Amino acid sequence: MKVASMPQVKTDFDTLKEVIVCSPRAMEIQEIINDTQEEYAGSNIDKKEAVKQHNNMIEVFEREQVKVHTLAVDEALPEQVYTRDLGVVIDNILVVGKMKQNIRKKETEVFKGWLKEHGIKYYEITKGALEGGDVVISKNNIYVGQSGRTEASAIEELAVLFPGRSVEKVPIEDKYLHLDCVFNPFSEEYALLYPDAMSEEWADTLRSRYKCIEVTEEEQFNLGVNIFSIGHNTVISQDKCKRINKELRNAGFTVYEVSFSEIIKSGGCFRCVTFPISRQ
Repeated sequence: MKVASMPQVKTDFDTLKEVIVCSPRAMEIQEIINDTQEEYAGSNIDKKEAVKQHNNMIEVFEREQVKVHTLAVDEALPEQVYTRDLGVVIDNILVVGKMKQNIRKKETEVFKGWLKEHGIKYYEITKGALEGGDVVISKNNIYVGQSGRTEASAIEELAVLFPGRSVEKVPIEDKYLHLDCVFNPFSEEYALLYPDAMSEEWADTLRSRYKCIEVTEEEQFNLGVNIFSIGHNTVISQDKCKRINKELRNAGFTVYEVSFSEIIKSGGCFRCVTFPISRQ
């Protein structure tokens, strides 16, 4: 499918126009690289059900008139469904990141091939690991998680690219994978937050900037923070996150509830499996 517009993303909650995804057809826990995978390694992933759940998410996008671009599946890449980690679009610059885990590094090469095929220019991080799940974009701030997957040197490189933006480094504990698993602003006013993943100082800072819906340890483990904003006060959230969904609706948001029980087994949810390339 032809890319209708050049990359443009100013925040993570402006109205979504185009998004890049990849089918979980080859999804499998082959090498345990996070605590969630360790929990589910015994049962592993029902690929057929994972594909069905992923398709249900895509149906929501199509209902919302979002153009969906799908990367070709490489059977040798079991984590390829998590397209968010490939990089990030900020303003009109597409940044290709650098995966920390060896099992995922080839995903970036597949992505760069797709970008070249579609004539999309990009900047590639060179000075350290940076995964898109650690980059959270708000109107006035770019928050970047310094995690087990993203390094300080790469955050500094990103900051140089965007001198007009406030790029803030948010250290989080390695076991929480990415910043968007513990902090996720889904409008200019509201955010989901799991404060125990970061310092008390950072948790208080985020509370001062957003009306935070705070989640429990169990909700965080089940990727409850990792909802996805379509824009215009509309989000996608897991059907089993009943308390969170009630809080979202009470705050005035439309919530599409979708089951993602298989896909979360590898450590990611809706935000993890989406690479927004255009928001307006």
